[in-house]
Amino acid sequence: MKKIILFLSLVVCIIIPFLSHAATNEITPEIVDPLLLTTPCKEQGLAITGSDCYQLLEPLPGGDGENFVAVATKAEEGGGLGGFMNFMFEMGIGIAGVLGVVMLIIYGFRYAANDNNINTFNALKEKIYNVILGLLLLLGTFIILRTINPDLLVLDPEIKTVEFKVVEQEYLDWMNNMDVSNITLPSDGTMYSDVGFISYMYHQQGQGGAPAIIWLAKKGYTTPQKNPFYNDLSKLKSNIFNQRKEHMTPLAFLQYNYKRYLAQSQQINKIYSQYTGSIEQAAREIGVDVTMLKIACKMEAAYACEKAGAEKVINRSGYKGLFQFSNIAFKEQKKGGCDDIFNALCNSYAGAKYMKYHIGKYKEHMNKM
Repeated sequence: MKKIILFLSLVVCIIIPFLSHAATNEITPEIVDPLLLTTPCKEQGLAITGSDCYQLLEPLPGGDGENFVAVATKAEEGGGLGGFMNFMFEMGIGIAGVLGVVMLIIYGFRYAANDNNINTFNALKEKIYNVILGLLLLLGTFIILRTINPDLLVLDPEIKTVEFKVVEQEYLDWMNNMDVSNITLPSDGTMYSDVGFISYMYHQQGQGGAPAIIWLAKKGYTTPQKNPFYNDLSKLKSNIFNQRKEHMTPLAFLQYNYKRYLAQSQQINKIYSQYTGSIEQAAREIGVDVTMLKIACKMEAAYACEKAGAEKVINRSGYKGLFQFSNIAFKEQKKGGCDDIFNALCNSYAGAKYMKYHIGKYKEHMNKM
């Protein structure tokens, strides 16, 4: 009887953590708005057998219910192959825990019911020891990884990294064809203190690329050099070159973009009327300058934020909405309860928060400059 009581107590102690984990971390994946699961296969009319798509015979459990996935973009949304792998990972942990407890119960009762067979007694004892060790190893690994960083338990982690964006050709063509003949750049260094423009550059070039280019320009370098912000000089050089398919110094690159930023600042009255209210409300609630946010929309949105439908646009790289967000960036910046990336107000909230965040990052980076 003492053996049985001790054994049952041990089972309860081991099974409780698994039950509490199951209560707070359901295996069933989150159901996401179908709009957020739009893929290049759907949006751009690509054949399902195209290079960006993979056709499945049956929908993946834990995915989005479709029988095809865009391999490059679906994982970050929790669907497709990435979502399926995460689903199987969590399912595997749950199954292993349940099987371990079941084996422990079976071996435990056999151990308690055993009379005088020493060999059987020792064999069962070793099996119980191995099961307990396995359960402790499984639970211990989960707890350690979750303590260090919960994202380590995700097979497609959203661990923040210094990003470097690649700008699309359509956008570059629009920039290159913009009329800036009436724009004169200020000679007093205003460009570096125009936080609206700086925020735009951070959005375009990323938190590594933008400060690196600014630092290089301030130092007077004519080509990308070792800097405190971004180490991949070949990518840095490529992004500067791709702006006009010609060599530009970092300073010339900033001046080129600043001219176009100033040109768009003179045309914010052309913003589509239904977007104006969303942008103004978001700027007011988040606490950023409404004019800067309007210029950002002019620079980021399809149709220069001047036509209906811009809030529904997905570019070829998968960036969406008025302020052209990736799904991950939108999730980080969105306002609580405003989950639709294609909603003009929701996207404007995220745009305003991103602007505020980038301005703060620039103030931090100025210490290194």
